[in-house]
Amino acid sequence: MKYGIELVPNKDSIEIALYSKLAEKYGFDNVWITDHYNNRNAYICLTLSAMFTNRINLGIGVTNPYTYHPIYIIQLIQTISEISNGRVLLGIGPGDVTTLSELGIERKKPIKAIEEFVKIFRTAIKNGYVKFQGEVFNIKNARFNFKLNDVPIYIGAQGKKLLKLSGMIADGVLINFSNKKDIELSIKYVKEGMISSGRNNVEIVAYLCFSIDEDSKRARKLTIPVVAYILSSASKEILNRHNIEEDIVMKVRECIMGGNFKKLYELIDERILDIFSISGNPEECKEKIEELKELNLSQIVFGSPIGRNIPEALKLIKKII
Repeated sequence: MKYGIELVPNKDSIEIALYSKLAEKYGFDNVWITDHYNNRNAYICLTLSAMFTNRINLGIGVTNPYTYHPIYIIQLIQTISEISNGRVLLGIGPGDVTTLSELGIERKKPIKAIEEFVKIFRTAIKNGYVKFQGEVFNIKNARFNFKLNDVPIYIGAQGKKLLKLSGMIADGVLINFSNKKDIELSIKYVKEGMISSGRNNVEIVAYLCFSIDEDSKRARKLTIPVVAYILSSASKEILNRHNIEEDIVMKVRECIMGGNFKKLYELIDERILDIFSISGNPEECKEKIEELKELNLSQIVFGSPIGRNIPEALKLIKKII
């Protein structure tokens, strides 16, 4: 089993690079850096991390083809691949509904957009140029003047359709759940996609909302804003599965859109935290991680917020894995 960590570039970009270096020192396999407009630029942070490290794989987790055009994603990722000597991984997803709406960006046909993006990306690698007419993207004639490397594509997915598509076309799937039952069901959908396309080599990754601290309450409180964003984009299928009322989701979305983050601490209760995160003291977290190991995953990613103090959190994670 491989282990990765997620870093949110809400700190100085050099600090993110140093955390990546520390993760490499502790023996983690991957660093994934989140891509949100309200933080520092993830691609630049990946570039710095590539320059500060030698072995660890570096992924964007995840970008989307709405805020960045597919051709520019190819350009960015290929440049970082060159700088990192081929250590880059591409995490792609349909984007966060709440975030895209804040930017006034239409999330047009999200499943089809991801399918088309993968075709565009692989066409570029194969030919060095792209001509593409699809339902979402229309590329007249994009040509690259430098050699493109084969970069693994990981699709970030929650819903049934995208999970199946991931099994059909991706190199890996980043399952954005922390609850064992949700991950088990997601694996089932991914494997259905793999079987339908005759594939058996897709990496299945649990991409957790995770927080660890010697103080359990402090660790759990730290996850509330992250869980709120996850909940705000949750499908009706997921809400129904866990008997979560849509009214709560609407209130969470209103708080996020209005910048009223204090209210989130009242709306997100202990039950919702347990559904959408693994958080607590080392003993509590270890118990949950041991349960996930039974699923024969390819990788577990310890996603944000990780902990109040990143270096200390990395030490604690190493002890429980």
